[in-house]
Amino acid sequence: MILSRGTLVSKDLARARRFYEEFLGLECVEYALGAMMVRDRDPMGLRQRNGNAYWVMDVRAATGEWQTNLFKHWGIDVASNTEVDRVHAYAVANKERLGIKAVRKPRVQHGTYSFYLEDEDGNWWEVECRPPGEDTDTVFAHGDKHFT
Repeated sequence: MILSRGTLVSKDLARARRFYEEFLGLECVEYALGAMMVRDRDPMGLRQRNGNAYWVMDVRAATGEWQTNLFKHWGIDVASNTEVDRVHAYAVANKERLGIKAVRKPRVQHGTYSFYLEDEDGNWWEVECRPPGEDTDTVFAHGDKHFT
């Protein structure tokens, strides 16, 4: 089996859905009152395992306050540094409409060109272009590195 889902919380599911669909390009379905499933739209089928979506997020309506930070983030990979810049420009131009609280500038960090943003619910996202040979499947194919 596969690790198939994680859970996020949102103060406003309609606003969160707009962010997930319009900005992140994800597919959403409200399957119960106060609950929405979100998954990767993968038209090329590159991340399919046994015909099922590679991952989904279970987003639940919540009240109150919770804490998160930049180091607890979801990553979205794009195809090029130019695409990182395009997504960044879109985030800045649509920040208020999409409920984005903070957008960091793109830069090279931990070997990738990327930027971070914080959504209205305090969830952090990294949009990045990973260098050749650093995609998830390649990293796992190399196996464990042995440290002494």
